[in-house]
Amino acid sequence: MTNLVELMAQWRIHLGVTSDPTEQELIIICQFVYDNFKTFTLSDIRLAMNWAIAGKIDLGFISQKTFSSFYVSKAINAYSDLKRHHFNSLMERREQQIRRSEIEKVKELTPLEKADDFKTLIVSMYQGYMSGGIFYDFGDFIYDWLKNTKQIDQSDKSNIQAAVVYGKEKYRKERQKNNVAALAKSAIPKKEPENQEQMEKKYAREYIIIQYFDKYSLGEIIQKIKPEQFQ
Repeated sequence: MTNLVELMAQWRIHLGVTSDPTEQELIIICQFVYDNFKTFTLSDIRLAMNWAIAGKIDLGFISQKTFSSFYVSKAINAYSDLKRHHFNSLMERREQQIRRSEIEKVKELTPLEKADDFKTLIVSMYQGYMSGGIFYDFGDFIYDWLKNTKQIDQSDKSNIQAAVVYGKEKYRKERQKNNVAALAKSAIPKKEPENQEQMEKKYAREYIIIQYFDKYSLGEIIQKIKPEQFQ
């Protein structure tokens, strides 16, 4: 909450609001954000602020001379819509690339080529996660690699339980936003999981990958990718 209050104060300054903010005003706005946008991280809110100030999102006819819960909610919702649009476009391009590669493939890739392709995927996913973008392990490629190379500690019961809790909570939040059904229809290939149990597992695996990305640098991860892992 302290970090959120500081961010709201910065937002007022960027808007050029000249009146001095009161602590009560900022707390009321922050409580509104917390109550109505629980699925958004502080990084999401910061991106919403940056995109709104930079004019990257359309807030419609709304005054930027005052700072209010209404203005902030408009900015966050506009940011969410644009982010979802980018994600859908990314998944559509990814699916097109896969289809094109399957059509154009004339020979089986060598282990070295497979390793290089996987490095490209890792770099894209890692940079996307670190920049606050939407994270999605398409086809479970990253999780399967971690599992097959024994980089997941199956004996760490507390971490496994935390992943399970994360999966269930994220599924619940996504259902509240009615995003799961929309993504399943428009962005995620039909072979991807769509029922509750499978999606909870998907999000639990996402937790494992996020922990891995937070633990290692991109360079360290790249060094772990070997051609012999793709025989």
